[in-house]
Amino acid sequence: MIELGNFEDFIKGIKLCYSDDCQEKLPNISDFPSNVFKDNLLDIEQMEKLSETTTNNYLASIINRMLGVLIIQKSREDEINLNLKQCWQFISKSIRLISSQDTISSIGSQGFLSIPLFKFTTEMSEFEFIRLHIWDKSLAKYIDQNASTNFSIHTHSFHAHSWIITGKVINDRYCVTESKVETPFIRFTINYNKTLSKINQHTSTACNDNIYIIPKQISHEVYMSGSTYQIKAGNYHNSGTEDEDGLSATFFCFTAKNGMVDASYVVGPADQKESKINRQMHIDPIYLLDKIEKKTKRFKMTDEKRKMILDWMRKIHQLEYANIYQSIRWSNWEKIIGISAFALSTLIACSYRFPELDPETYDKLPLILKHEFMIPLITTIVAILTGLQTFLKPGEKSEAHRKLGNSYEKLRHKIETVLTGELSEYELNQKVEAIRKEWENMEYLNVSPNNFDNGKKRVKSLNKYPEELGFLPDQKNNG
Repeated sequence: MIELGNFEDFIKGIKLCYSDDCQEKLPNISDFPSNVFKDNLLDIEQMEKLSETTTNNYLASIINRMLGVLIIQKSREDEINLNLKQCWQFISKSIRLISSQDTISSIGSQGFLSIPLFKFTTEMSEFEFIRLHIWDKSLAKYIDQNASTNFSIHTHSFHAHSWIITGKVINDRYCVTESKVETPFIRFTINYNKTLSKINQHTSTACNDNIYIIPKQISHEVYMSGSTYQIKAGNYHNSGTEDEDGLSATFFCFTAKNGMVDASYVVGPADQKESKINRQMHIDPIYLLDKIEKKTKRFKMTDEKRKMILDWMRKIHQLEYANIYQSIRWSNWEKIIGISAFALSTLIACSYRFPELDPETYDKLPLILKHEFMIPLITTIVAILTGLQTFLKPGEKSEAHRKLGNSYEKLRHKIETVLTGELSEYELNQKVEAIRKEWENMEYLNVSPNNFDNGKKRVKSLNKYPEELGFLPDQKNNG
């Protein structure tokens, strides 16, 4: 939460991210009424009311951007899920309220449109830079494709955090080691020109360090709307979009609080001395915001995602039945042991009523039927059964499996609402992520192979799910 004493620095960080031409139009601290603070803390409700009632579009734009930035900061600092829908509404409205020329928007070296939202530079240890990144096929004409491809693996000077608003974003991580022999790759240091203080209005040069390196990809990560990933300062990675329509968007944050290094590097071809990245200024972002709005509101679940969710549902359904069968099994064992112990105890209790036999006939009886042997034997069996009842606790295990089966059933019904409900892309992905976490955190109880197989057979007989892993592509020819 913003305190009154920090409000001026915070607003300054917001205003830095507007174009030079509109700086004089932006509100000052005196333009904010005193009622937006309560007990020296920013009152979010009053700020929202002010943004709706003011006739000053620049004030309303600043407030909406500030509210969006605060949501991002809280998500990062408290390590909670980002409310993407609300945050996007604030940021999109902030940009739309003012002229396109008042918004800083330029193409970065990795091919996305970058719109700065907040930058705090008063103290390097507190450095923070939040931006909106948008990938789209329409931006390809502004990109030097060779430079973008050849200089794609890079590091950041500050810890980075990304939240996916829409689309499919890939993040490849690399381990880069120095080589004593020549390789096709060399390390480049990224140097910025003297206009660095001008946000997104600088060129950068990747300078050959004459250090041969070996880049090795260590992961290929795919993130959908509602998910997030982080990159430590100094770690090599490469990110981009893999969505079918080429449209993806993220909120992206650099922060020194979580780590920083002295320099940033990029992997480049060994036969090149340097590479200059010139930002394309200025690109009107409104048509891209419109595309994002349409995509999030008219989202259609892909067949791949539907099959994935159905596969989750099938596995959960199998576990549901397997635990029900296991519960019945333990319940039956409880009945068998209990009834057997009761019957044998009754037999012992009534043994004194057995008809008396003459000694000659009694001697001819098998040993097992003779009273002095039968009673100790039955007593021993009853003790064993009672011990089994105490040790195995079949009643408790039956109840535990019954409850777990019910939990799987409830989780399955949650998936049904996801498959049948009308959700935006980020709402869908947030619900899927919540289901994944709930499933991951559920208690696991051992189920016999026979009951698990029975569960699989029962679910298969329903004919409502795809074959197990049947929706995955054939990997035989993919190396």
